[in-house]
Amino acid sequence: MCLPALNLTAFFGLRFIGLRTLYMLIHRLYLKVGDVVRHINYSSWGDGEVIEEKHSTLPGGLCLVRVLFEDGIDRTFINDFNNESCCYYAGLRLI
Repeated sequence: MCLPALNLTAFFGLRFIGLRTLYMLIHRLYLKVGDVVRHINYSSWGDGEVIEEKHSTLPGGLCLVRVLFEDGIDRTFINDFNNESCCYYAGLRLI
């Protein structure tokens, strides 16, 4: 049995859909590269900037962001609201 191909134009009502946009429709992303954030529990880290965004190509895979803080350490967080360990729930806030 052959399944019909997914027609993104009909499904989303769009002619062209970028990879990040499609990924955001599946996963609810919080941060993107260039965003400035602050951790509500660790003020000693200072402000941080999102320097990298990674997406898994596997179903159920993680969406990660790497944040470089003023203390000189880069830290990695999960960037998917659908995940209970999302960076928002861990305490990262956009400023």
